[in-house]
Amino acid sequence: MPRTKRISIAINSLVQGGAQKAGILLAESLQKRGYSVQLILFYPEETDFFQIPEGITVVRLIHPFEALGVQSSGKYRTSYYRAKSRLIDLYKLRRAIRRHKSSHVIAFEVYVGILVGLALFASEINVLISERVHPKYHDVQNLVKPFKKYVYKLSNVRILAQGEVISEFIRKKFDIEVLSIPNIVQSPPKEFIHTPQKRVVMMARAHHQKGIDLLLKAWSQLYVEQKSSWTVHIYGQGNFQSFKEMAGELGIDNEVFFHEATPDINKILQYAGIFVLPSRYEGFSNALAEAISYGIPSIATDCPSAVRDLTVNGTLARLVPTEDTNSLAFELCALIENEENRISLGTNGKNISKIFGSDQVTDIWQDAIDGLFKNESKIHCIVCDEKNLSLRLSISKTQLLQSYKNSYFPLNIPSNLFNSLEEIIRFWECHKCGHMSTKSGGNYLNYYEFMHKNTTYNRSSVWDYAHISQKLNGLQDLQILDFGSSTSKWGGLGIEKNLVTLYDITLIEKNSNFPHMKFTNNIQEIPLKSMDHIVVFHVLEHLQDPLQTLSILKSKMKYDGKIWISVPDKENSFAQFSHLDWPPHHLSRFSKNSLKCLGERAGLRLVDYVPGVNNSYGMFDFMMEFEHA
Repeated sequence: MPRTKRISIAINSLVQGGAQKAGILLAESLQKRGYSVQLILFYPEETDFFQIPEGITVVRLIHPFEALGVQSSGKYRTSYYRAKSRLIDLYKLRRAIRRHKSSHVIAFEVYVGILVGLALFASEINVLISERVHPKYHDVQNLVKPFKKYVYKLSNVRILAQGEVISEFIRKKFDIEVLSIPNIVQSPPKEFIHTPQKRVVMMARAHHQKGIDLLLKAWSQLYVEQKSSWTVHIYGQGNFQSFKEMAGELGIDNEVFFHEATPDINKILQYAGIFVLPSRYEGFSNALAEAISYGIPSIATDCPSAVRDLTVNGTLARLVPTEDTNSLAFELCALIENEENRISLGTNGKNISKIFGSDQVTDIWQDAIDGLFKNESKIHCIVCDEKNLSLRLSISKTQLLQSYKNSYFPLNIPSNLFNSLEEIIRFWECHKCGHMSTKSGGNYLNYYEFMHKNTTYNRSSVWDYAHISQKLNGLQDLQILDFGSSTSKWGGLGIEKNLVTLYDITLIEKNSNFPHMKFTNNIQEIPLKSMDHIVVFHVLEHLQDPLQTLSILKSKMKYDGKIWISVPDKENSFAQFSHLDWPPHHLSRFSKNSLKCLGERAGLRLVDYVPGVNNSYGMFDFMMEFEHA
């Protein structure tokens, strides 16, 4: 009989909040998968907002780690007795976890995570700490702050964040591995009927972070005829008096209404025409996710948060720059004036519960539980052979597969093409040359055959081909090897009088209007020292051993020949969000320095550097020209 899997989930309380809801939903989902789940809470039952699913064990350590211990007793006011009290609290926490025989503890929020990490010091029990908001703007409590860096480095502790922007910040600050895991997003109840009215809705507590002032300023920029009788409704907790006064000063107090928070989100969203999240920073906003899943056309700031992950790079909601009231006003006006756009955006947004549904997100958690604590031996740099590499980026295999299905060009790719990958896929970065490498050992031929059959796979820009064609324009009788291009990209570029040999292991285009083109998938067919120019455009990042390949290509080059290489730029942050920048597609990420180093190790000398095309994340790729050293 298989042993029952046991896990504890530690949450400060079950008051109304995003971390609390995420913890309860995860507990329920893990229980359905056969886990024995224990909830560890620090607050009494009367503070609970969320209902605990039946069958889940609950342990309450009421108000541990208070600043002065039991303040009614004078002896707890001394440092000695405060320290003693906290050590006892840590012992009780450790005992509760060990009694349940949990193999892992998932701690929601940093404060709780640090306490759990300290309690399980030198323990075989693994700890997953889930950061809930961007730590640059939301620091941990002073009580545990001195221990954060220490706990984050413990061998039995791993850190999770809710979005790639947040993960990247934590990685750089602590030089540790961080995995991004989103919240579970539920579909609206079957009885929910959306009857939109002319209402702009926002749900937030009265806090500077939430950007209520930004919404008010943006709304005040719209003309009366643009507003078209629409009103703004803000639901939340806290003192909204200052915002009410601001609305009066802006002359919109008769158009903006403040309401107390209510647990009945169906009632709030039933009449919402547009939802707005104007935050200055966030985690994975449950309010935005719920509005999108309910089919409410939504606008959100692209703030330091998981908003870009949540909206799948802005495909499920309109994104505007942080604190840009002009852009926010423009998007409000655009949606108010165009009902068809509202309907289209809202309908598309309903897909969010399929992307971040319970099964999908719990699969990612399962990858984290199974894969994050495996002993990972460091790899050497495939460019400069340096042994000092740092773990730089991580993604779960489930996330990678899901991103193929949820990208701009969705692909229903067979999962068996990823069988050689571990649960957690990692990139290591070289401190010497800056190259990023990943472990690889699979045969990915079937993967590329599948990808090449998909018409959306080919890259749209061929600037590198245009650049070299301009350089060679007018020259005749040149021998050119196009290595790894898979399809001909030379048509119409003006070098028709030269012989081009197109090499690729998965050739799919053997017909061409180019008069002097040969095709081969056997590199041995190409004579030594026969090529005037060799182009290697967007190829090296796909190879397990780019140095060996470059050395072979050098042997095919005439003494006065040139090799032109283009690769994606690893500094372009789009790589953090693109499934195509991970194995099995990309096995390397090049910097300018690492490509130069690779050429030098292959016996080549750098002649020229050419910047490539730009996207919204910066320079996407670059090219280098090499000759014999």
